[in-house]
Amino acid sequence: MDERWTLEELLSRYELEPSIRDIYVEGPFDQFFLQWFLQQSGLANIVAYPIDSVHLPGAVLDRLGLEHGNRGRVIALAHELEATSPRDLRTQVACVVDADFDHFLKIRLVS
Repeated sequence: MDERWTLEELLSRYELEPSIRDIYVEGPFDQFFLQWFLQQSGLANIVAYPIDSVHLPGAVLDRLGLEHGNRGRVIALAHELEATSPRDLRTQVACVVDADFDHFLKIRLVS
């Protein structure tokens, strides 16, 4: 049994519980660091999750032209939540990717 959330489950979660504040990150280290930072900042009501907690089919990444890795999956989740939610979720959920080697490879996510 797959214990990861589907996009539909996440959409329902945020619709039914508007007080939930979540952040999705690439991996466990990012989750640990961000959760520590949030607690130190007095924002313990915000929870960080690794992208592995979400089921995103490879077809979604292919459709968006993203690489099949954690980074691509975080970007795909952000895109899919924004594209499919009937309301603005920016106060409830954020998806965070780090720059890695983008500066050196001259990659820009946002123009």
